[in-house]
Amino acid sequence: MKNVRFQLLLLTLCISLTVSAQVEKDSLAVDFNGYLKQLNGLIYSEPLTFLQPYFMDNFFHNRINSEMRYGNFTFNASLRTRAFWGDLVRINPNFRESIESANNDVWDLSYHVIQSEGFLLNTYLDRLHLQYRKDRLEVTLGRQRINWGIHTFWNPHDLFNTYNFVDFDYEERPGSDALNLTYYQGFTGQIDVAIKYFENWSDAIMAGRYRFNLKTYDIQIIGGYFREDLVGGFGWAGNVGNGSFKGEVSYFRNIDGAGEALVASAGGEYVFADGFFLGAGFLYNQEGETSGGLTGLFDFELSPRNLYPYRWSTYVSGQWTIGALSTAGLTLIYSPVDVHPLFSVATITYSMAQNWDLDLTSQIALDQSVDKFKLQTVASYLRIKWSF
Repeated sequence: MKNVRFQLLLLTLCISLTVSAQVEKDSLAVDFNGYLKQLNGLIYSEPLTFLQPYFMDNFFHNRINSEMRYGNFTFNASLRTRAFWGDLVRINPNFRESIESANNDVWDLSYHVIQSEGFLLNTYLDRLHLQYRKDRLEVTLGRQRINWGIHTFWNPHDLFNTYNFVDFDYEERPGSDALNLTYYQGFTGQIDVAIKYFENWSDAIMAGRYRFNLKTYDIQIIGGYFREDLVGGFGWAGNVGNGSFKGEVSYFRNIDGAGEALVASAGGEYVFADGFFLGAGFLYNQEGETSGGLTGLFDFELSPRNLYPYRWSTYVSGQWTIGALSTAGLTLIYSPVDVHPLFSVATITYSMAQNWDLDLTSQIALDQSVDKFKLQTVASYLRIKWSF
């Protein structure tokens, strides 16, 4: 489905409506909200000398969310429109194709409005679903977020719409064209069955999840079929003392017996009395590499059975509150393989006014070359956001 008139008509309709409004008539309710963001980036890559030319990345992002509720039915549609310009668009011949493939799950709800050298304007629907709720039953059909993950960073249970945490600007995360059935059992019990639309069995994903409470822990068990693999796993979330402890384990085995993969993540988090947040954990990725530099971090094939390029990875993350309007955070990810890759993300956020935020994000990647560590990539992004 690549209907230009439909995309532009929907965009014009959403913008022409009051950007933050609620309309109610009898039992009908309609909500609109969203944001505008402008992001500018400077990227240096190996060989790193700050005298060399850098890459400049510019990115304008508009999101409009709409929700209509009538009786037991809820309809959701979210339009994501982005303009890219700068060096990365100009020098990467596959940039437009990569955006197109990342936008769509099964149905093509994306359109390049403007394409030229060094500039791309793209709009697409990343949420488009109808939901029915009756007593304890919930049925959702269409493009939606099926979030089964528990762990903060790596989610081997996220079978339907795996996301890459390196993409810090997509807080909503990808959606999936699927049918999702949920039945709630009391206060803590829940049964989910989801089937992603597919045309070939090699692309099929269908799975179930059972959630329940065991003493002070929330437990979930999953099982199903994932792209020619049988998959099973369990996850947990609870407390150890005053801190939290959570994790996920999934085991994938090809139906032809051609291969298997065990993926496990776990971590703990603690919030101190002064508001300082500290988290730490690890990932075991059986299909991960035991060698190779950090270049694979940005272009490896992401899936729930391959969440990070390396076999073992550990992380530590902290967040501080600075006054009443600012926060600062730092995350370090280290993989104990032969080149000792280290990836760090530092963020400072400032609330300029109501609904206005400014943040600076820096990503640094380095690994060991011969007998010393060497910077491979340094990227800094300045972003301003207005929410409505």
